Parts: sequence; structure tokens; C-alpha cells
Amino acid sequence: MKRILVVEDEFDLAELVQIVLENAGFEVTLASDGKEAMAWLDEHVPDLVLTDFMLPFADGGEVIEHVKGDPRLSKVPAILMSAAATIRDGIRRDAFLKKPFHPSALLAAIGSFLA
Repeated sequence: MKRILVVEDEFDLAELVQIVLENAGFEVTLASDGKEAMAWLDEHVPDLVLTDFMLPFADGGEVIEHVKGDPRLSKVPAILMSAAATIRDGIRRDAFLKKPFHPSALLAAIGSFLA
């Protein structure tokens, strides 16, 4: 079973994403802020990281830089999601998902990496 780390500070959205992904057959780990996600990533290697951009303590860009900068994790696909109209340049994300999104768009984005 493929494991996805979901980093989202809005509890309702995190719970919805978890339900959608678990119903699609994925194992889901939730983190509610960037520092929690990076600490988890120091101990685990997921198959994919799905992170919000605007997070407490460390933003989604920092989470992705943590992934891409670690040789153990550098090949793990990282999808950035945000409702923000703009995000800073230079984030090495593998895909971007604009909030709000339909569950089918979420599954399509993830499926392109974990097919």
C-alpha cells in the first residue's frame, strides 16, 4: 500500500483528503504544520508528499525543500496545494493543485505519480 504524507493545517480539509485517499487505497499520515511534517520525514519515507503552502511554523515550500534536499527523499514526488493567488518562485514542487479542488482532481494528480 502506498503511503502519502498530507500536510494541512485546516482540520476539515485534512480529514476530507484523508478519507478520499484512504477510500482510494492509500495509507495516509497527517501533519498539521511544517515542522511536524519535517520531523516525521526525518524518520519515514513516504511514496508522495501533499502539502499546503500556507502552514504554521514552516510553509509548504520549506517542507518540499526538506524533501528535495534529503538524498533519502529526493525522488519522492511533492505536490503543493494552495488557495493563494501567488506563491513564491523557486519551489521545486512536482505538481500544483489549486484550492478548492474536486476529489477527482486530487486523485488524478496523485495518480500521475503513483499509478
